[in-house]
Formats: sequence, structure tokens, C-alpha cells
Amino acid sequence: MAVVAAQATNSYSLDFDANKNYTEETLNLNGQAVRFRAYRNIVYVAHPNSVASQSMNIFIPAAYFENGPLNGYTKNTAPIFMPNGVGGYMPGKAEEPIENDRMNGGANAALVALSRGYVVAAPAIRGRTTIGDDGKTYIGKAPALIVDYKAAVRYLRYNQKNLPAGDTEKIISNGTSASNDVAGMSALAKKTISV
Repeated sequence: MAVVAAQATNSYSLDFDANKNYTEETLNLNGQAVRFRAYRNIVYVAHPNSVASQSMNIFIPAAYFENGPLNGYTKNTAPIFMPNGVGGYMPGKAEEPIENDRMNGGANAALVALSRGYVVAAPAIRGRTTIGDDGKTYIGKAPALIVDYKAAVRYLRYNQKNLPAGDTEKIISNGTSASNDVAGMSALAKKTISV
């Protein structure tokens, strides 16, 4: 089967607006309330081939909107934790903080990171089976996984002055199995730390 590159026709602003489209949420971790502001479905490329696969969720601890510190971090010094949900080089969905993760039965890494004062930026990423918005064209062929993850990092850095919290020079990429490969390869090209 021939794979043809899809032409992107939609255009999105790359300017993050902290005053729009968010919810204030609370989850529990070991009996403690973890309060945060959630920004979902933020397109991180100007001309996406797949809006669903090239958008991210950003979660920011509530303390930073109240000018308070959290776990020794301030809104200006908080690291950005960047998990990716890739498995088997398939498409990765934008992750969410979860109290009871199906894999480990407890809180997932995104919720733990929020509780410790990290900003969480979780991008969706194209994978080898991703089909474009046209419903016909495969658009996830390698190196799409790495291109998307790096584009999400660039989006955060581009918006360093627009983000209400998070140090864009302290981005921690995270994944397991294939998603660890994506995190590691992306970290080689940028100033990120892969865990």
C-alpha cells in the first residue's frame, strides 16, 4: 500500500491563552486533595494532519494561580512533566491524571507529578496506524512519533511567556516501552530529561 503525505488545510494559532477553555478540578492521592487547572485539546502545530493526534492536555497545580509554592517550586521554577501514551509505536492519546490507573491500581504518573508541584503537558502523538482527518491517508509513518513529540516541546517553549506556570528549560519526558524510545529520542534532540 502506498502511503501519501496528507495536505494539511486547517490553520491553528500557536499562542496559548491561559484565560480560555479550562476547568478547575480536584482528584485525590493518598487521602490528599490535588487541585489543578486543566486545559484540554490544545492543538500544538499550526497545520495538523490530525487534530486528535496533534493536540495536548496541560494541567497546572492550583497553587500557582494563588501565587503559592508547592513542594519547593514556584510557578516560575516548576518542572514540566511530559508523559506520552505511545505503546507498540501505535498512536498515543493525550494522558489525563488518574486516581486509579488500570495498569497499577493506583494514581498514574501525571497525578503524582501534579501533587509534587510539576506542570503536566501530555501530548497526543501520531502512530503507525494513524489515519488523517480525511479518513483515508496513513499519516503516522516514522518518524511522525518523534516529530510530534518534539513539536509539543517546541509549542511549550514558544509559549514560555504565555504559560501561567512551568519552566520550559526543565522538561522531563516520560514513557515506558515504545513510549520510552520516543521520549529518549526526542530528548537527544532537545534539552529534555528522559525518565
